[in-house]
Amino acid sequence: MSVKDPYGAYKRNEIQGASQGRLIILLYDGAIRFLNQSIVAIEKKDIGAAHENIMRAENIIAELMNSLNMDAGEVAQNLLRLYEFMIWHLIQGNKDKDKDKITEVIGMLGDLRVAWQQIVGGKVDGENAVPPVQNGGETAPKKLNISL
Repeated sequence: MSVKDPYGAYKRNEIQGASQGRLIILLYDGAIRFLNQSIVAIEKKDIGAAHENIMRAENIIAELMNSLNMDAGEVAQNLLRLYEFMIWHLIQGNKDKDKDKITEVIGMLGDLRVAWQQIVGGKVDGENAVPPVQNGGETAPKKLNISL
């Protein structure tokens, strides 16, 4: 990106230097951001933008699912089921443009984000569990091998 997009350059640098735990938090942030944007789009009756943002969040959740180390046991199994539930809920929310279903998934992702923030050892107080809606570029998640 050029100098015209300092936010994009900052995000790329943050991702490239991030630890595995921090990358997971960034994925949660991205999914939450896209879902917040989908709610705004639904409110504006912009069905195309709502669909696109929900699909972006679904793709991030699918990446989180694919990155689970299933040899890690029960925690990984539970996360897999939770991610599957989120995707199913988003499919239904997308079909009906149901803000309540989308908001419910945002809450679940926010809770997981706080838990990962605590695991990574970062500060949770003073941080938003659910980041505000931001207009930013999409970042491609790296393939992770998450061991729980």
